[in-house]
Formats: sequence, C-alpha cells, structure tokens
Amino acid sequence: MRTRRTLAVVGVALSLAGCCGSSRRCCPPPCVPANPPIVVVGGVPMPQPMPQPTPQPTPSAVAEAPKPDAARRRAEILATLDEKHIKNASFAGATIDEIATYLRTVTGVEFHVSPKARGSKDETRLVSMPVIADTTARQLLDVVIVPMGLVWTVRGDAVEIATPGEAAGP
Repeated sequence: MRTRRTLAVVGVALSLAGCCGSSRRCCPPPCVPANPPIVVVGGVPMPQPMPQPTPQPTPSAVAEAPKPDAARRRAEILATLDEKHIKNASFAGATIDEIATYLRTVTGVEFHVSPKARGSKDETRLVSMPVIADTTARQLLDVVIVPMGLVWTVRGDAVEIATPGEAAGP
C-alpha cells in the first residue's frame, strides 16, 4: 500500500509525493500541481481554486485592427491639396526640400522627396518662381514640380516628389 506524507504549514497541507505517488522524488514536480493546496479552516479542509492564466491578446487580434482604405486616404490628401489656398507664393532659389517643407507646414500633409529628385551633389535643383497671387497647394505643385521634369504622386499617407522613372516603380 502506498502512503502519502503531507506537511501542514500554517494550516496548508502540501503533498511531498512524487508524480507516481511514491514518497521518493523520482521526477520533477509538474508546473501545475495535480492536487491544489488545501487550506484547513476550523479543522475543515477547504480546496482553493487554481489561479487561471490571464488571457493575452493574440497577434492576429492585434493585426485585425481596421486600416484606412488606401483609395479613401488618397482622396483625402488630394482634397486637402485642392482646398488649401496659398496667397502670394513665391520662391527665389529654393531647393525641392524647402518647397516640400513649406507645403508640409501649410497643408499638414507629409511630403517625401526622392534623392534623385533632389539632384546630385554637384547639381542641386533650385526653384525660382515669381509671386502667384492666389493658388491651391495642388496647383502650386504642378507649377513648381512639373516644369523641372519631376512628378508628384500620392503614395500611402504622403505626397512623393520623384523622377518619372522612380514614380513608375512599385
């Protein structure tokens, strides 16, 4: 007949038996005890519920968050460029990056300029434009960017200024 030894410490009975029920420790104890600890209250054993693991969000649940529709976001950016009026715009020796920064400040839309659109180290593209009394941000892009042989397009959440070859890429 197998015997089990228990140890009562502050009213808690813990089993000292191994996994097979013998008194020797023949294998490591399991991560979750087979028998939950028993609390003795007034001489009456009271089993305690085992703590349940807290459910963690799965990566798929996080990844399923709604994403804005790309076509809708593109339409929103184009509408912003059409709605934002700029008065007395003029540039004298401004770089493409300076124009992009100006338009970002005025419209709140992000602008990215490709390295090839900036020009090489020896040849920086500069823009000089007389004063335009009243124009939209979209018209300003067409007046400044297109004559330089560059193109602009909405890609993702930003307006990208690039060479025609770069804009045709993926």
